[in-house]
Amino acid sequence: MSINDTIYYNKLRTLATIAVITIHASSTLFYHRPIGSESWWIATFFDTIARFGVPIFLMISGALLLPKKEDMKSFYSKRLHRILIPFLLWLTIYYFHNLPVNISLSEKFYRLLNGICSGSSYHLWYIYMLVGIYLAIPAVRIWVQNISTQSIRIILLFWGILLLLRLTNETGKLVKSLNIEFFYYLGYPIAGYYLSILKFHKPHQTIRRFSIAAIIIGILLTLSGTYILSLYKGKTDELFFNCLSPTVALMSSGIFLLFKHIEFKKEKVPGK
Repeated sequence: MSINDTIYYNKLRTLATIAVITIHASSTLFYHRPIGSESWWIATFFDTIARFGVPIFLMISGALLLPKKEDMKSFYSKRLHRILIPFLLWLTIYYFHNLPVNISLSEKFYRLLNGICSGSSYHLWYIYMLVGIYLAIPAVRIWVQNISTQSIRIILLFWGILLLLRLTNETGKLVKSLNIEFFYYLGYPIAGYYLSILKFHKPHQTIRRFSIAAIIIGILLTLSGTYILSLYKGKTDELFFNCLSPTVALMSSGIFLLFKHIEFKKEKVPGK
């Protein structure tokens, strides 16, 4: 891995972290202001431009993990300590924090089981999804390392079509009823891996322009789609805000490519 690779992954992580914070800071106004009002548009704009946060984290994971040669035991043992133990800790903390005082022992036990299965707090959905991704990584790694880049391109094209179909009402219901959203998220690590190994025969400046165009188009489509759909339904709708929205996938891919083709200078450590 080159120095520029390490730097741009770190820059992307920082940007994605800020994006996730921005989403949580703006979501209150987005859901509780009249559609089309000034405050609604401000919240919607910031919410839109920050929607790449989770996809970028998954793309970085794919770019870093899928090229590796690593046995399953080593892979899973590392993730066990980094994710599972902290996850169980916070699952327990949220469980007791949200637990009513005056309920029976059987009700407490039921709530504990329900919290383990569905999450004791809404934002823990990311950990459930991430655990599923990591369980699949060793198999996906073997797969992508033994097929051509053209085959990966076809797979990502098919994934993009699935994301488009997910916008339709019937497909969206089917995905939720079958609980197969996890498989949709697998597209991001594969996309990150593909974009990280992709070699262009054009100047970096041309790729940067293409990336910026993809980002702008993704933002405009997400904004307009959210506004039109919210007006149609008479209430704020976040279909285009979802991580699995094709417009968010387009924006996220553009940001990943843009950072890949920026020549970052090696950061100097103070005192060295």
